[in-house]
Amino acid sequence: MSQSWSSSDKGGVGNGEDFSEILGDISDLPESRKIALMYWTVAIALFGVQLLFGLIAAYQYINPDFLYTVMPFNITRMLHINAMIV
Repeated sequence: MSQSWSSSDKGGVGNGEDFSEILGDISDLPESRKIALMYWTVAIALFGVQLLFGLIAAYQYINPDFLYTVMPFNITRMLHINAMIV
């Protein structure tokens, strides 16, 4: 039972299909899923902020002069930790 794939097969994003065709219209989602989608969007954005400020804080811990005039270490550390709590 071997399955052969040819370039004429349809389906998948690689064959010119748009993401909106795969995901569908967001307005068709139930209200609870819209809220969950907004939650996950914000959670992923906050995780990115936490990761960014964590990397900056780690580098500032090694090299204290890095961005000291713009953002001292205690501010960077506070943003890194509080992004998780928000």
